[in-house]
Amino acid sequence: MPEPRPIDKSKPSNHRCINCTEWEKATELPTRHWSDPEKHCETANKDINYWNRCKHFQWNPNKLYKKEEE
Repeated sequence: MPEPRPIDKSKPSNHRCINCTEWEKATELPTRHWSDPEKHCETANKDINYWNRCKHFQWNPNKLYKKEEE
């Protein structure tokens, strides 16, 4: 199995719920259709999918990130 590619923090497209500290804490929801919300985030107080974004976003320290260039 190939190693995961590091996440580039400089790309706005990576500022999504899947990379947030709250994703792991969110409650799983039943899914009937691909567009149904996957989880409920208590911090955002709403149902979310991995691609969502919100003002409470914080980088998850357990993920692999691309080294920032100086």
